[in-house]
Amino acid sequence: MIKEIVNKIKTKYVHVSFDFDCITSTDFPSVNVLSQGTFVGKGGISYKEFNEVLNKLLTKLNVCSIDFVEYNPLLDKDKKDLKKVEETLKLVDKYIEG
Repeated sequence: MIKEIVNKIKTKYVHVSFDFDCITSTDFPSVNVLSQGTFVGKGGISYKEFNEVLNKLLTKLNVCSIDFVEYNPLLDKDKKDLKKVEETLKLVDKYIEG
């Protein structure tokens, strides 16, 4: 699926926007609206799949900007999702650093 998306993009630069609420509620519950399986059919994608998609986009496209939304720290009592946010930002940082 990612290959198809990448092949359809014809612009020089790409902005990527990721919503953490697309991740399954078991992997990332600290969002206001939990994924109900509407577009992926199984209640969201796993956190591992989320990072695999992000990694592929960062390697295949000329990403000039990126945003991550829908993380709610007030719902993250044990800070496990904060660690995942930090891991995700480190992945992005790896591509910024080159």
